[in-house]
Amino acid sequence: MFTDVFQGNPIGLTYAEALKEAANEVGWEGRSVTFNGSVEDLNIKAMEAIETSDIVFVDGFPAAALTGPIAAAKEKGVLLMLGSITDEPESVPGFGSVPQGGTWFEQIGELAAYMFMDSTGCEGSVAYFGIPYPASRAAAERMGEVIAEVCNDCAFSTTELPVADLGSPAATNAVVSKVQADPSVDFTYFFLGGMATGVPAALKTAGLDAQVAGSIPTSSDLATTKAGENTFWVGTAADITAWLTVDLAARTLESGEPMIGDQAPLAVYTQDNLDEVEPVPAYPVDYREQFKALWGLDE
Repeated sequence: MFTDVFQGNPIGLTYAEALKEAANEVGWEGRSVTFNGSVEDLNIKAMEAIETSDIVFVDGFPAAALTGPIAAAKEKGVLLMLGSITDEPESVPGFGSVPQGGTWFEQIGELAAYMFMDSTGCEGSVAYFGIPYPASRAAAERMGEVIAEVCNDCAFSTTELPVADLGSPAATNAVVSKVQADPSVDFTYFFLGGMATGVPAALKTAGLDAQVAGSIPTSSDLATTKAGENTFWVGTAADITAWLTVDLAARTLESGEPMIGDQAPLAVYTQDNLDEVEPVPAYPVDYREQFKALWGLDE
């Protein structure tokens, strides 16, 4: 049993369904369980999942927030995968692998930096809007480093938005307030898909002129990009990321050694290269066939 413990956001839902699909391909039963976003409820749901699963996946929360589930997984012979964090995995069983770990989000931040500089002619001021998660901070740090190294006429600032505010007027108002407070800002960048929803219209209503871009897009983000309201999005489709997670689980269990998944086929989405936006285009387009071949399932 492969259990995904996740928050019920759009990207999380897409990821959960793709995880089930990939798990089924290798002969595992996949399921998903939602929690309310709090560390307390996450620990409760993770502990429950460990009681009935062989593999449990949690995304975005560091090991320090899950000491109880880590100990329980090790005791009960369960592989606990903690994704999108900077921690090193410890043991198999137990906290044994980190999907989207290592330099994964630094790679996204670096790619975003170069796309920002290209979009502004290396003369822009970008406000990065993230969330209080290690992955967001790692991407922001690398994006800022590259901009500082390459572009003398560029500026970079970061603002973290509460996860509970995402998708609400409070988040949109925070973005507008930031741009109003700093008239030099002419570019806004959002770490996570869905964070920019409503932002172009809100900026326009406030009489502000700033480009919009981000990473890990939803289909809605790409639809606004195709319509010319967003400049670009970077990242990997949740479908491929989910299959990479299942691949990492299989390799971790086979080796019996802790492993980090830090390889990603990153894509850049712009108005010029978008034909379809639902689902988020995944590259390479034949990733399912490639994974099945890798797993020996096409023989």
